Amino acid sequence: MGTKKGLFSCGWWFVSGVVVVISAAGLWWWFQRRVVVVVLAAGFLWWWFQRDWWWFRRDFGGGLAGLMWWWFVGGVVVNSAPRPDGIMKNAQAATVRISGDMASFYNCKFHGFQDIFCDDSGKHLFKDCYIEGTVDFIFGGGRSIYLNSEIHVIEGERATFITAHSRQKSDDPGGYVFVHCNVTGSGGVAYLGRPWFSHARVVFAYSELSDVVNPEGWAQTKDINTVYFGEYNNKGPGSNLDKRVAYSKKLSDADVKPFISLAHIQGSMWLLPPPKV
Repeated sequence: MGTKKGLFSCGWWFVSGVVVVISAAGLWWWFQRRVVVVVLAAGFLWWWFQRDWWWFRRDFGGGLAGLMWWWFVGGVVVNSAPRPDGIMKNAQAATVRISGDMASFYNCKFHGFQDIFCDDSGKHLFKDCYIEGTVDFIFGGGRSIYLNSEIHVIEGERATFITAHSRQKSDDPGGYVFVHCNVTGSGGVAYLGRPWFSHARVVFAYSELSDVVNPEGWAQTKDINTVYFGEYNNKGPGSNLDKRVAYSKKLSDADVKPFISLAHIQGSMWLLPPPKV
């Protein structure tokens, strides 16, 4: 009886040891597999960030905003780069670039000169904001609504361009829409926009246009058959359409409706009130 009991005990401990070893190996394999996944995911995110950051630093030298579905409330961003003098090459300097989708800005201010605000890509809302600049100071291919904001043209240039949109195809939903905005400044030197690419799209509606706006409204371009530059029910000395370039559009109620709705940025799918600060 003693021998059998001893053998049974040894056998039980042996089996138990094997089970423990197999279990430990299984747990280690499970852990290793997930660690590899985590490491790979982290590596990919780091590679993506480094690539995007390098691209932006190379081309614009400014701050990066590439996140999705976020708010920016009450921010003030000032570009310390000197004003381009027309002599030094690559003197333009971006204040911010936003390429993330579903992003909203509330009561923010952006200061700079040329090419300062890269509204690059994605759906965006800018409400109660202030943006100032000289040449092409709102540029990119974003699908955005600027609501109740001030767009200020800094004096001192022979000609300035508020927007330079980069839409490239007719089926691209991108386009800048300015609704209930104030375009401020003086001198009649500012154009509401010029195309960066052939299918640029910009609309001003229900906005106050000061005498800073050139009577032609929009810059001359060879892409007269593909750009979409429209105005609707604006006011102020800069809103007179009598001398506008021939290719610009005086929008009807039906024409403007898709642009002055939050549906332009699919707002019902993502837009929420800003957090209180």
